[in-house]
Amino acid sequence: MLQIIRWLILFIMPAIFCGMWYIAPELLDSTAIRYLTGIVAILWSLELYFYRQLGELTKQEGLNARQRERLLLRTSEIRRRVYWIGCIGLATSILLWTLASFSLPSSSPLYAALTGVLVGISISYIVLLPSWFEEISDFVDRIRHSEQTSKLWDAAVKKFDEKKK
Repeated sequence: MLQIIRWLILFIMPAIFCGMWYIAPELLDSTAIRYLTGIVAILWSLELYFYRQLGELTKQEGLNARQRERLLLRTSEIRRRVYWIGCIGLATSILLWTLASFSLPSSSPLYAALTGVLVGISISYIVLLPSWFEEISDFVDRIRHSEQTSKLWDAAVKKFDEKKK
């Protein structure tokens, strides 16, 4: 479902910007496009919040060595994703700023659509970040559940052994 939402954003945003070029091209002047680079600031602030929350999740207590290793592998994978988003956000911001500096989006519907693609990429990653946090939270919950289940199983086996004697 999330992939569908991201693809819809990536297709709808260029169409919106292309339509804006036909209806009101003055909305695509350089100052307005420069303000759109602020979407990347929102993206980065969400990334920093997510990164901080990810660090707090890795401090889980009561995990054995195997579970801790699985958690660290999963969080390192997600950290790489966060770095990727940061790089993509920086690239889209630079490209948006460049398009705005040359006033290209107001000169052609193709440049307006390209601006829409760049804004859509940033918005699609903003949509993606909460699902990654949910993924890590679910992973930690599964680890806790398996630990709890193994403790209950050990207690049941111990109780059975005591009754057997």
